[in-house]
Amino acid sequence: MDKKDTDTPRLPEGPGPGDGRLTGPVGDEDHLEYFRRQAERITRGKYHEAAEVHEVSSWPGVSPGVARFAESFGLMAVKLEAREHALEATIEDLRRANEQLAESLKLRQEFTYIFLTTVGALGLYSLVNSLLVATVQLSSLVARVVEFGALLSIFGFIRTSRIPPGSLGLTTVRARQSIAESLVATAPIVALLFAAKAWMLSRGILWAGDSLFTWLALDWTYALYLVVAPLQEFVARGMMQTSVERVLTGRHSWFWAILIVALVFGVFHLQVSVPMALVSMAFSFFWGLLYNRHRTIIGVSISHFIIGNLAGILGLWDFLVRARL
Repeated sequence: MDKKDTDTPRLPEGPGPGDGRLTGPVGDEDHLEYFRRQAERITRGKYHEAAEVHEVSSWPGVSPGVARFAESFGLMAVKLEAREHALEATIEDLRRANEQLAESLKLRQEFTYIFLTTVGALGLYSLVNSLLVATVQLSSLVARVVEFGALLSIFGFIRTSRIPPGSLGLTTVRARQSIAESLVATAPIVALLFAAKAWMLSRGILWAGDSLFTWLALDWTYALYLVVAPLQEFVARGMMQTSVERVLTGRHSWFWAILIVALVFGVFHLQVSVPMALVSMAFSFFWGLLYNRHRTIIGVSISHFIIGNLAGILGLWDFLVRARL
C-alpha cells in the first residue's frame, strides 16, 4: 500500500451496509454519495437517522468547505423536521376544528328545527284554542288541560332529539342560586301586583273584583299550573330561547334571543287581548333574563308559578282578558 492511501482519512465505519456512512478513502464523490443517502433518509421522514450529519465537520480529513456544507445540511434537516412537525400539528388542529364546526352546524340545524317546530305547534294550539272558544264555551279547566296536552307533546318531541337535556335547562346545576335569585327578583313584582289591585279597588275599575282576593277564581287550574308553569318555561326558555341563542351569532345573541321569544309569546296572547299580550311579553322578557343567569328552568318556573297564580287570585288575569285597548 502506498503512502497516499495510508494518509487518506477514513470516516468511522457504520454498523452495516446501507446505513449512510462512508468507509474507506474519502473523496468528493464519496461525500456527495454520503449526503445523497442522508437526503433520502430526510425525504422518508427519518430525521433521527440522519442526525449524525452534524458530526461530519468533526471527522478527520474533512475540508472546511465540506464541513460548512455539512453544518448547513444539518441545519436544513432540523428546520425541515420542525416545519413538518408544525405542519402535522396544524393539520391535526384543522381536523379537530373541522369536526367541531361540523358538530356545531348539526346542533344549529337541530336547534333551528326545534324552534320552528315549537313555534308551529304553539301556533296550531292557539288556532285550535281560539276555534274551540268561539264555538264551545270552554271552562278554564278544560282550556288548561288542552294547553297541558300541547306542551306535553312538545316535551315528548324534544326527547327524541340528541340534544342533552341539560342544554335545555333541565338541570339541577346552580339550582339553589337560581331559586334564591328568582325569589328575590319576584318579591318586588308581587308587591307591585298587590299595589295594582289596591289601586284598582280605590278607583272602582271594572273586572277587578270587590275585594283584594278573588277566591272564586281559585279552582283546579291553579294546582295544574304547578305542572303547566315548568312546561311553559321549558318550551319558552329551554327550547325556544336556547335555540334562538344557538342560531344567532355575536356578543349580544342572548339578549336578542330573550327579546325574540318575548315577542313571539306576546303575539300568541293577542288572541286573548292586546293588554294580555303586552303583559305576557314583559313577563317573558323578565323570566328570560332570570333563565339566562343560571341556565336552569327551576328558579324561573317557581317565579312563573307564583306570579301567574297570584295574578289570577287577585283577579288581574280576568281584568286583562276583558280589557281592550
